Amino acid sequence: MVKIERILQTVASLLAIIFPLSIFFTSSPQTTSIVCVITLGLLLIIFTFLFLFTEFRYSMKARYAEALSYIHMAQHIMRDISYTLLYYDNLPMKVIKGMFTEVLTNISNAFSLIKGVDCRVSLKLIKVDPNIREDLDDKERVRYYYVRTFTRDIKSKIKCQQLDQHSDVNHTIAGNTDFRELFFMEKGAERYWICGNIFKKQGYQNTRFEEGKTVEYHSVIVFPIRKDTTSETNKEHMTCSQDIHGFLCIDSKSRNIFNRRYDPELGGAIADALYSVLCAFDMADFEEIDRSEKQLPTGKESDV
Repeated sequence: MVKIERILQTVASLLAIIFPLSIFFTSSPQTTSIVCVITLGLLLIIFTFLFLFTEFRYSMKARYAEALSYIHMAQHIMRDISYTLLYYDNLPMKVIKGMFTEVLTNISNAFSLIKGVDCRVSLKLIKVDPNIREDLDDKERVRYYYVRTFTRDIKSKIKCQQLDQHSDVNHTIAGNTDFRELFFMEKGAERYWICGNIFKKQGYQNTRFEEGKTVEYHSVIVFPIRKDTTSETNKEHMTCSQDIHGFLCIDSKSRNIFNRRYDPELGGAIADALYSVLCAFDMADFEEIDRSEKQLPTGKESDV
């Protein structure tokens, strides 16, 4: 869009120069009138488009600015989660999960404000089947890696409860294109996975399709909650490694709503902050903890 804007500005400048010159090179008043009408018409169209484009661009930036209050609140709650996990023992899992839900709700509010449509947010943690055998090679171990939704934004959570859709369902990483590409770093150390319409993406896999269930979104952007541990030596040998906890997923029913210029930075900032929080979460002691709620440390290190 910026390139189009520059082209139109150049065309408008040329028309502004050519128009007065054309008067001197046209002998017929009728021809001069036609040139004037055409030139003024083109300038009017160009200026109208530039005006609308500028209004749209600045209104979009204004929405990003307004969303900062929600992002700040999400960061604020993550700070409180880290403090609580570090300084208190025997914590009720319900309390901590509720705080994570507040974080995701603020992220949902931020993206919904920016996009003007409802955006859902979920936090998925990586889980490894405890029955995995140590003698398996990397290719065979793939089918033992899962993701499980830890929590969602409050609006999505309530809707799932109303529809009796439970979050405690395992989804294989290998069976989901977005998780697989990010976890196994199939395209290198990508910071996010984005798609404007999953139903039109060639080769897209989703375990919900295999289960015969509907997927209620078209646009999606997924962030790995990880620390890139790739060393310079590994880069020379074209291999990547990471310490990964899970995924921050943001989606919407609307098509092509995520902006590749701004949204990866906004969501990536939250995902990076969640990494430290989940490190503390892994080390915390919980009261009557259900081990399925926490990610299992076994196999968390992804080295591809």
